Amino acid sequence: MRSFSASFKSAHRLVLLRSTLIALLVASAWGLDDRKAFRDGRIAAAEFHIDPDTGRIQDGSGRERIFHGLNVVMKGPPWHPQIGSFDPQLSFTDADVALLKEWGMNVVRLGVMWPGLEPKRGVVNSTYLEIMQTIVRKLHSAGIYTLLEFHQDLFASQFCGEGLPSWIFDDTYHTSPYPVQLDFQQSFPEDNSDHAAIKQELERTFSASKRRHSRSKESYNAKRYPASFPEPLGKRWPSEWEKDGWEPSVERCNKHTWWWYYFSYAVSRAFQDLYENKWGWGDLLARYWTTVAQTFKDEPGVIGYELMNEPWPGDIFRDPLLLLPGVADSRNLARFYENLQAAVRSVDPEKLLFFETITFDNFWCGLKTVPGGQQWQNKTVLSYHYYTPPNFSSNQAFSERLKESRRLRCGSMLTEFFISTENKKKSKKFWQFRDRVLESAADVAEGTEGAGPSVSVAACDTGLQKRSGMDCSRARSSSKATGLDWKITDGGFQGQSSSEESGQILTNSRVVRKPQLELSDNSVDGVLKAADAHVQSWIGWEYKAFYTKTGSVVELSLFGDDGELNIALAKKLARTYPRAVSGNIRSFSFDPVTSSFFMSYVAGSKGSLVGKSGLAITEIFVHRKFYYESGLSVEVNHNCASVAETTDLVIVGHSEDCVGLIIDVRISQPSASGFK
Repeated sequence: MRSFSASFKSAHRLVLLRSTLIALLVASAWGLDDRKAFRDGRIAAAEFHIDPDTGRIQDGSGRERIFHGLNVVMKGPPWHPQIGSFDPQLSFTDADVALLKEWGMNVVRLGVMWPGLEPKRGVVNSTYLEIMQTIVRKLHSAGIYTLLEFHQDLFASQFCGEGLPSWIFDDTYHTSPYPVQLDFQQSFPEDNSDHAAIKQELERTFSASKRRHSRSKESYNAKRYPASFPEPLGKRWPSEWEKDGWEPSVERCNKHTWWWYYFSYAVSRAFQDLYENKWGWGDLLARYWTTVAQTFKDEPGVIGYELMNEPWPGDIFRDPLLLLPGVADSRNLARFYENLQAAVRSVDPEKLLFFETITFDNFWCGLKTVPGGQQWQNKTVLSYHYYTPPNFSSNQAFSERLKESRRLRCGSMLTEFFISTENKKKSKKFWQFRDRVLESAADVAEGTEGAGPSVSVAACDTGLQKRSGMDCSRARSSSKATGLDWKITDGGFQGQSSSEESGQILTNSRVVRKPQLELSDNSVDGVLKAADAHVQSWIGWEYKAFYTKTGSVVELSLFGDDGELNIALAKKLARTYPRAVSGNIRSFSFDPVTSSFFMSYVAGSKGSLVGKSGLAITEIFVHRKFYYESGLSVEVNHNCASVAETTDLVIVGHSEDCVGLIIDVRISQPSASGFK
């Protein structure tokens, strides 16, 4: 691996030198004395803001920005990537940064892991933060921004996941009685026919005998939460839970697909206690964010902070209504996020703040405004993920998330999706994964192990019934109660209304659309194409496996078990796209087969970076080796716009005469040039 790193660094220096020389020549020709237009797009991250009218991220010059990137998250000790020497699975070095830059990546979502930052209560690991700062600065020197995030899956290591440090369970005691009798009238205060139907279904499904939290009062002690784990997915695991820092073995955790453990009593209750700030857990997380913000507030390469990765709804056994779209957002996340955003913004009010709703909120979120209120709309971004399941088609996911961000008048960004779902081995696992989703959801609803899933009438016609033992009689009952028939096919999920009156439903005292589900291409190419069509930035999961846990596996990254780089996947990601546009983007698209790129935008005057020539600068990333090895042709449709090129950029500059006009840009291989 040493030879790869050395040769790559040498080649990268030559490319960087050539790129810089070309850029300076172009700048001289255009008379651009402020050459920051060609410094890899670097602008202080504090200058980024959201245009509430469009939901687009803009820089300090008013240019609309598009971001492409990858996740870098180390889910186990030492909780940070190796930064010394290159390794295909563990490192994040200069060679790694150079690869991302070559592929046109301009953002990285970096997990700042709480156990690494604060290994003991009240003790901050300054060395850990220095390593994180080193990574951020290396990225920024290459023109790549960093989104810092609090990453968690399954709450903590004690539950086969990662997130909160193990000391969080010390000396904390739980006093709430179990089993809890649900107050459905409180959940549905209005006498509404829709509510009555849902109440009846929930009361039947979550009967008191099947909502028992645990067989023992030992589980009430938070330090002993692992004592009941992983009920009700299986019998309790014999453990040494009285020892500080105990966590189950890998062999035990592998008994179930990792995400199943969200449906354990212990995990659901732990999230609820975090949201309700039991034992000060919420305050401790706010303190974590204060430390992070203080450390990075002066780092120009940090684009923002993401409050929490993939929040779970809370105690779904105590209140199963939390599983309904929007309910957990309004009941749990709204107040929880208020505390966290206040901690961050008290230290660093300039950078963007990213927040997620419940991961499977496919159609709407329950937040009435962004964390912090309307005054922060221009500094807030709705972060969302795309996985099937629980999401449906990529086009639908983008469309629905955009509707919510526009309602909230904030930005939006896709911050996780599988970048290698076309891997044959992964494809097989994917369909098994989907089938087990159906099984686990039904098992949890029933509170039993091995019960056949209750899905829908239409699902029984797909062949999944034989593989997973679906109970079609319960499906028909559910369909009649809800008025919505769900069909599950090998291509995805579809929802069909069974009555003309089902165009809307009432949930949480709010009238909302009953969306029609659709199918689309859910391959990597399909997701990237849909992102372009919806003018959305994206961050893929993941650059490297780093630590194989909770969804981080070698098959989903850019380097294989043999250490070889997946060139075909890198090519997919290194697509042509506009990273900065002086104006308002109307649309853009890229065809990876023909290498053809097209963009249309309304030329603006404020998106300047103006030099002596008075040109407003638009930057389009191109990967010549992957897509234009024989050269490229660029055409624009107005004489008031001119074109220049660097090694990895096509630069379109327009004069004041273009302001307000629609500029069309086409980039293609020389033989395919020409507007039609």
